Amino acid sequence: MGFFSGRKLSPKFWRNWAEIESCSPERYEQPSCLAELKSIVLDAVQFKKVIKIVGSGHSPSNIACTNGWIVNLDRMNRVLFLNTETQQIRVEGGIRIRDINAVLDRAGLALPCLPSISDQSIAGAISTGTHGSGIKYGAMHCDVLELQLLTASGDVLTLSRTESPDEFSAALLSLGALGIVVAVTLQCEPAFRLRELQYPLTLAQLPAHLGQHLHSTDHLKYVWYPHTDKVLAFEVNRTSDSPTPEPSVLRQWLDWLINYQFYQLMLFVLSFVPWLKPAASRIWQRLRFNHRTERVAVSHKVFNFDCLFRQYVSEWAIPVEHTVAALRALRLSIETHGFAADPPVELRFTRGDDVMLSPSNGQAMCWIGVIMFKPYGRVPNWEPFFDEFE
Repeated sequence: MGFFSGRKLSPKFWRNWAEIESCSPERYEQPSCLAELKSIVLDAVQFKKVIKIVGSGHSPSNIACTNGWIVNLDRMNRVLFLNTETQQIRVEGGIRIRDINAVLDRAGLALPCLPSISDQSIAGAISTGTHGSGIKYGAMHCDVLELQLLTASGDVLTLSRTESPDEFSAALLSLGALGIVVAVTLQCEPAFRLRELQYPLTLAQLPAHLGQHLHSTDHLKYVWYPHTDKVLAFEVNRTSDSPTPEPSVLRQWLDWLINYQFYQLMLFVLSFVPWLKPAASRIWQRLRFNHRTERVAVSHKVFNFDCLFRQYVSEWAIPVEHTVAALRALRLSIETHGFAADPPVELRFTRGDDVMLSPSNGQAMCWIGVIMFKPYGRVPNWEPFFDEFE
């Protein structure tokens, strides 16, 4: 038996990254190769046990929880091949996206679009519809050329658009229900840099801005600050310009102190006086996010950002044409019910695809995500807000 990677937990106890879901599995395994994994699966079939696969545990739900068996794929994290001519990489399912980024960076390659964080395993990311933002780009499963799936019978299926295309489409985003993704082949492209412009808008300006920039910007996203009429636009485009110099160590430390430590302390205090949160949020937005910034960096450094401390998250995908109406309805709901909502509310966009269970199947989507932080582990009153949002 193994331990959940990075956390000194008992094999009889597992919890996700946000520490909002937990379970006590009967058995916890961490195989290092396909043969070991296959043996575990066949044992589970013999003893009629449920298997759940876990990676980094970043899914904000109880999808991985079970009183059966949990299998963690962190030790199945190898790069199986890398072809710089075809710009393709094949990896084991347990490898983290950040490690793929590092390997590709050294080879002069990159993935076309990344989610906000790269701590997830690649198998978990594609199986749960993990996505970045950009109306020209799909979720991460759209970059998959081929995958290998270990089934309950112990067979390993090789699936692609040409080999068993229907099964491939079903397995790409299957939430782990069809088998265990043990290997993935991804289509990459030459490494590139991104120029990110951040600047504030008002909610009244959002409809015109969205209409103007949605299709002309490579990677567009917005964050709205509840209790305000302010939106921060992220206009991200590919560029050949030189990277912006990294901030000094002192500057990075000050940013961490203010944006992480002080912000967490502020939210902790506000959790005891939630009626002050609207005023505090307005002040925080004006002080920290009411100005224009610009930077150029290698793609994965721009795609990724620090998601700060542990949090409850709920994200829903809606047809892109309903973006503005949905945000207006969310604002009205927060104001009407007096929810002490945390900033930010994030709006991201993806193109349509043809994957069976994809929320983007057949149409471009806007993904609206809300969060409630757990400052110093303090549990917020998140359920009424999330229920109304959903």
